[in-house]
Amino acid sequence: MIKIKKLLIISIIYLWFIVLPVFPQDSTEVPVTKVVQLNSHIWEISIAGCNHVVSIGNDGVFLVDANYKELCRYLINVIDSLGGKEVDYVVNTHWHFDHVGCNLIFGYNSKIISSKKNLELLSEDRFLLGDTIKALPYYALPEIVFDDEYRMRFNGEIIEMFILAGHTCSDVIVYFPESNIVHIGDLIFGNMFSFVDINHGGNVLAIYESVKKLCEILPVNTKIIMGHGMIYSVEDLRKHGEMVKYTYDIVRKKIESGMSPEEIKKQEVLNEYKEWGKAFSCDNWIDYICESVKKNKQ
Repeated sequence: MIKIKKLLIISIIYLWFIVLPVFPQDSTEVPVTKVVQLNSHIWEISIAGCNHVVSIGNDGVFLVDANYKELCRYLINVIDSLGGKEVDYVVNTHWHFDHVGCNLIFGYNSKIISSKKNLELLSEDRFLLGDTIKALPYYALPEIVFDDEYRMRFNGEIIEMFILAGHTCSDVIVYFPESNIVHIGDLIFGNMFSFVDINHGGNVLAIYESVKKLCEILPVNTKIIMGHGMIYSVEDLRKHGEMVKYTYDIVRKKIESGMSPEEIKKQEVLNEYKEWGKAFSCDNWIDYICESVKKNKQ
């Protein structure tokens, strides 16, 4: 329970409107869980506001993202209820704690896949959102790692993994082209401003460029799952990308006119997107843009 309370403190900062309302407040409670069947063998599983994709079939269980360690038993129970047994493969879309926690459980028997950069980030202590995130032990680290892309056949279809950037320096996209399903990690949050990990390579302009690339390569009927938020269509993704670029340009022009971040916030220049401030506020988003503009000038 002490560990869960610590996670709650971090989550208040990280996902106030996403995690806090559904995270168990008592050891007898269970987190809010939602399951959406996407096709005959692929499901979206949402536990405490963290969205997974799981493929279950003759080859076994392929899971995208690994939630918190404390919630792993709930994730395993859902997979069991869908007919899955032991998880064979787990993909970490990026290094953040709410996407790798169950590595500490799955790492004993499952093969964990991610990018080489994420392996590096997970191998050392890091500082994130006011807290030190301890390095994962060796058995919980990704063992299948790649620089640019990785492909495998599992449960009767090709699964493509490739790297974009924006939320962090290394956001792994997991694409099931034959099923028209993709999990994009935390590249964006559905219908809300997202967290941008500036200190580990995140960049608002890079988010826009990555979203634009996805819109160019994904068929229009693709179902887009992200780490937090609703399922998107490609059109939803395109509109989200437009919001990112539009708000970036508004703030960039204010910076170029000589205004400070605090002066920009006082002008409420993003007030038309106030309803997007569910997890992170307009002021948070302005800060991320200001930091991104500064980095993009270097």
